[in-house]
Amino acid sequence: MTVNDSDAIVTAMSTNNIADFVAAQGGQAACARALQVTPGLIHQWLNGIRPVSPKFALRIEAMSNGAVRCSDLRPDIWPPVNTSKRGQRVKKVA
Repeated sequence: MTVNDSDAIVTAMSTNNIADFVAAQGGQAACARALQVTPGLIHQWLNGIRPVSPKFALRIEAMSNGAVRCSDLRPDIWPPVNTSKRGQRVKKVA
């Protein structure tokens, strides 16, 4: 994957999604460089010590082309997206 481009309830963060993102970036050091943060902050995210900030949740979603969503990283801020209804027509409410 190429790269173009703290603070609430720690337990709300999904460490699996952030771990997948970090791995796709090539590890903690490469991910830290891509996000312009310290490797220590990446370590804190991975171990649930500190939640991903809203600023970086947005950046990670953009960098992952939506594979990791803000709602995955911070469901306390962004409610989970119901993907089961994607592609279905929405009825117009009168």
